[in-house]
Amino acid sequence: MISDYDLKSLEIEDAKSIILLAIVTIHQDPFSVSVNLRAPIVINTKRKIGKQIVLEDPLYPIQYYLPVGPFIDEASAEEGQ
Repeated sequence: MISDYDLKSLEIEDAKSIILLAIVTIHQDPFSVSVNLRAPIVINTKRKIGKQIVLEDPLYPIQYYLPVGPFIDEASAEEGQ
């Protein structure tokens, strides 16, 4: 939930004009990736303004770890067949 204050400051009039982004961190171990769900970046696409908003709900973690496995490119996968 975005507060009324933040909706006003971003001049948001309808949900269709919002883009939500999250900051992703790739740690020293490249298979350790987290995303900040507590403080998304909210952009008003009509007005071309945005800001990072810290949500009050503790259910959204600051570091939510994503399941990441080794990447296999198509050429390597074809060679292995």
